[in-house]
Amino acid sequence: KKLPFLLILILTGSLPWGEQKSTEVFAPFVSRLKAKAGENSITLTWRGSQDVLSHRLIFRHTEEISANNFAEAQRIARLAPETDVYIDYPPDTEKYFYAVLLEDEKKKPYKLFISFRNKTTSGAAISSLAPEKDLAAEVSGIGTRVGENSILISFQISKPNREFLLFRSEAPILNPEDLPPYPVRLKANTTSYQDYPIQGIDYYYAVLDAGLFGIGRVELTAGVNTTLNPVQLPMGPGRVGLSETAPLHPTTLPSS
Repeated sequence: KKLPFLLILILTGSLPWGEQKSTEVFAPFVSRLKAKAGENSITLTWRGSQDVLSHRLIFRHTEEISANNFAEAQRIARLAPETDVYIDYPPDTEKYFYAVLLEDEKKKPYKLFISFRNKTTSGAAISSLAPEKDLAAEVSGIGTRVGENSILISFQISKPNREFLLFRSEAPILNPEDLPPYPVRLKANTTSYQDYPIQGIDYYYAVLDAGLFGIGRVELTAGVNTTLNPVQLPMGPGRVGLSETAPLHPTTLPSS
């Protein structure tokens, strides 16, 4: 679907109706958005736009979402084009409202809010919280890149709004007992970390969902959520420690 906005400039007494100028603004949207609450999840379904194929951005709020409160809405997912269903696991049993917006070529949402089409007007609530294993995000594609005096660890996550733990060791991390103490806790939605370890030493890294680790569930797969090969900074002048502008944690990872 798309909604044409007609911006009409009327010069009083100077132009006849047939010569009035107009501009049509392209603003696509999904339709038939529905939210069905289950015991510990809310299933969202909708019909995609026929005018554009773009990513879907899912937003959640404790109030009905509008242009006035959109800034406070929480973006909970970015879905691939042609996806027409999403299962949300709310953090509590409050009522929540949803909006599904399409993404433009600049990766910004088309900020259009239409009741019964791309936003819900009635709150949906679960009756109990989902188990931690259902809430947890999977980590994949872990990789490292060596810079002049730092190592960049990057990875992908399957769900947003989850915190992660980053481990560093001088030995391969293949089993739970290989995990060193005192990992760095990464903020929600973080997918990279700049580390400043000691030069000339081999390091291995692993990233785990913090909530899943907290209940004792640890699954390590080399090349997926733990690095397969060691990486090190070459010897030379440079600093050791965390960048002054690093937003994630006040200390560096400890050696094993």
